Amino acid sequence: MMSDRRRRIVPYGAQQYQLTSKNPLTGKTVKFCCPQCGHKGKFSRYWDHFAGDWSRDTLAGKCDRVNSCGYEKFPDKDTSSITRHFRHTVHTQERAETALVPMNDRWEEWRANSVRNCLKEWFYSMFGKDLTDNVWDEYGATAVGGSRVAFWQFSGDGMAITARIIPYMPDGHRDKGRTMYWAHNTLKIDGYNPAKHLFGLRYAIGCTAAKIAVVESEKSALLCECARRQYGIFSDYMFLATGGATFLQSTLDGDRTLLGGRDVYLFPDSDKAGRQWKENAAKHIAGVEDCAHIYAEEIGADGSGYDIGDLICDFVRERQCEERETTERTLDDILVFFGFPSGYRPKHWLF
Repeated sequence: MMSDRRRRIVPYGAQQYQLTSKNPLTGKTVKFCCPQCGHKGKFSRYWDHFAGDWSRDTLAGKCDRVNSCGYEKFPDKDTSSITRHFRHTVHTQERAETALVPMNDRWEEWRANSVRNCLKEWFYSMFGKDLTDNVWDEYGATAVGGSRVAFWQFSGDGMAITARIIPYMPDGHRDKGRTMYWAHNTLKIDGYNPAKHLFGLRYAIGCTAAKIAVVESEKSALLCECARRQYGIFSDYMFLATGGATFLQSTLDGDRTLLGGRDVYLFPDSDKAGRQWKENAAKHIAGVEDCAHIYAEEIGADGSGYDIGDLICDFVRERQCEERETTERTLDDILVFFGFPSGYRPKHWLF
């Protein structure tokens, strides 16, 4: 029998319901059978933080098979556990605020880490070291070993809450053969399950841009910001990321005040999941006061999965080729002027 003390743990800043694949009390992964497609171990349900148990609505949850199934349902309203929740909020908030301290220490530790990282090296090849380092630091991205990157999430007062740690390959693509995980899970803090925030909030707090561009992945947000600073495109935008379609609702709900009074542009991936992401984002942002909404169409061929990050990569590579050709033409003119034949290059020439 689960103790009454453990059943009533309510994470600081959490809503009543949280979509999760782990039991917050035991930390064990729990997946159910999808009520729509029937696949076992593919269905994540909602946890009721007020009751300290799974939601009574057993049909509420989301199927992992986003493209082939797409089932998603929010729990029906249930107020039976609300009274019990408020009795224990104060104690839990104090414990969670204490938990922020080691998370902030971990952020500072990883921030100072100068380890070589394959994704960061890939960014260096696109934008150079200085610009990449500045953008990564301002947004809150840190290298974790040679292939993983921690995308940090911050509270409104600039405190590190947690980080989504994702593995990458040397070509800049995500390594889908390995799983991502959350930084706060590595510390194993009892009852600490922080609310999700938009990636880039650390930079957004001090930014006055009137237009907010919301993309799916953290890497795309970093690419767009680097391109904005180096080439002047999207000059009046501020790029933020929800961290994929899965965390759309929780991140937008957590940062609604940031969106108020600004134009919000959405840049979904060009596939079924991207279109669903766009529709869901529109619904969640619709309740923000004084917020103008402009919803961008998918970028690239429908169903290709092409996103704004791919567009930026193509743009940067094209510009780099043009700059290289211009440099070669200039060098060729100089060599011809000194009597060398056109196209001549000394031995071991850099080009």
